[in-house]
Amino acid sequence: MTCTECRRTLDAYLDGELDVRGMLDVESHLQACAACARAAEAKRALSAVVRERAPVFKPPPELEARLRARIASATDAAAPARSTRTSRVASWAALAVAASIALVAGVRWRSDGKNAEARLMEELVSAHLRSLQANHLVDVASSDQHTVKPWFQGRVDFGVPARALTAAGFPLQGGRIDYVAGRPVAALVYRRQQHVMNVLCWPRDSALNVAATQTRGLQIVPFATGDVDCAIVSDAALTEISQLRTLLTADAIR
Repeated sequence: MTCTECRRTLDAYLDGELDVRGMLDVESHLQACAACARAAEAKRALSAVVRERAPVFKPPPELEARLRARIASATDAAAPARSTRTSRVASWAALAVAASIALVAGVRWRSDGKNAEARLMEELVSAHLRSLQANHLVDVASSDQHTVKPWFQGRVDFGVPARALTAAGFPLQGGRIDYVAGRPVAALVYRRQQHVMNVLCWPRDSALNVAATQTRGLQIVPFATGDVDCAIVSDAALTEISQLRTLLTADAIR
């Protein structure tokens, strides 16, 4: 992939609109091209600022009352020129139009929320797929939690729930810094046989709500520990992912 091709598909990549092959092609290019990688990070940062600061339209509770009042006023003004039956029909028609407008506004607002959730899921998937690229799985390679956990100090401003789980069948591979929704997150990497299990963590934030889902053959399983929210992303079986989640949140291993 050339830089021109990458820049042309960069917006679709960041919005999660490419297929798996397209995502991997762009991510591979970003790994090799510092200029395109900077352009991608700039777009991510801009998107994060827009999501955080751009005004979102929420229909006020009094909207219906205001619409009804205006329609009633207009109907009353036109009453002398209309029959009672015609006026009644016109009034109901106007109410139907007003209700449709309010409904469309509400649906649009809810749709924007769903789109934001879908974009977040795509970014979690992208972070997992990026990690599978050569030399990108970990920034610090170790199965020792006392090596991995301190490595994150100064790189993120929250405690990372690193655990040494080799005896339980989930050997820790290490950790890295990744990016989700335009912000840095801590990524802990575990393995279950041949399956890579990325545990992405960030400080508690209602703007990054994650729901359990399955997409592109991957499971996304959220959990919380302390004041940190996490999501496990992997193609491993759901039972194994749930077991890892239990191990990472068990009081006995803290």
